[in-house]
Amino acid sequence: MCETPKSSRQLSISSSTSNEEFKTVSISATNTPKALGNLTGNHRIVRDCVADIYNAIQQWNKHFLHGVEILSEIKNIKFDALDSNEIYRDSLQEYCQNLEGVLKSLSSIVDLLSCYVNTMVGLSKLLSSSEEILFSTWRFHTFVHTAQLVLSSYQKELELKTYIKEHIAHCKDKNSVAFYFITWVNEAYISEDLGVQLEAMLVETGHR
Repeated sequence: MCETPKSSRQLSISSSTSNEEFKTVSISATNTPKALGNLTGNHRIVRDCVADIYNAIQQWNKHFLHGVEILSEIKNIKFDALDSNEIYRDSLQEYCQNLEGVLKSLSSIVDLLSCYVNTMVGLSKLLSSSEEILFSTWRFHTFVHTAQLVLSSYQKELELKTYIKEHIAHCKDKNSVAFYFITWVNEAYISEDLGVQLEAMLVETGHR
């Protein structure tokens, strides 16, 4: 049973339309069962996959933060070593091994995301049309596209973090060490827009 997602961040929306008039918008009924808690068939599969994707990302965030702590220690050790005209310190080995463990966990999470996406892609082949609306407004192909975008982004981020793990201990100057540390922290491939799309997918499937 998939855990119902809970928000991990707050989205702030500024409004500049205080003087505009708003009209009531009516949405035509879809084939979505009213009791979201008792979904069956395609609706249940998609809703569970969305929850699984969300929960996998929460696990990624936990290991990512652990990696930040480890990299911070590696950075400090490297700075001390470079100040003494050295490149390596014996204490680096333990932290590098710990970082290797983090990468293995992140890789497992990406493998899970791939499984969830494959499930949705497989389901799309069984539907009469990917234009079918399962819940309120999203067509099925929108779910597939969003899930594939999430997977692609985290695959690229995993590749980048693997590169950092393999090179940071061998840096010969502080600027390179600092660059790798900042690159890990910033997660360039995981954009705010991706988070917004994931949030929209959660809303569409009734998790929000």
